[in-house]
Amino acid sequence: MEDTSIAQVGAHSELYNTADHSYRDRNKKELAWRRVSEVVGVSVEVCKKRWKNLRDTYEVLKILPPPHKVRHLGLSCLLLLLLPQPVLLL
Repeated sequence: MEDTSIAQVGAHSELYNTADHSYRDRNKKELAWRRVSEVVGVSVEVCKKRWKNLRDTYEVLKILPPPHKVRHLGLSCLLLLLLPQPVLLL
C-alpha cells in the first residue's frame, strides 16, 4: 500500500517539490490528492496522513545510524526517487 502511495505522489510533483511552480497552488494540489486517493483506494485525508507519516519517517531515517535503517530500506529507496534531481545543462 505504501509503495503505491509513494509512486502516486511521485507522479504529482506539486505535492512534494517546493521548486515546482504548482506547489503553492491549492486547487492543483487538491486535484492531485483526489487523483492519488482514487488510485490508492482510500480517502484524501487518509492519503495525506499516510504521506506525512512516510515523509516524516524518511526524514528521521536520514539522520539515524545504519542499523536502524535496515527495516525501512525498501520505503526509503522509493522515497529517494522523490528527492530533487540536479539539472544538467548542456
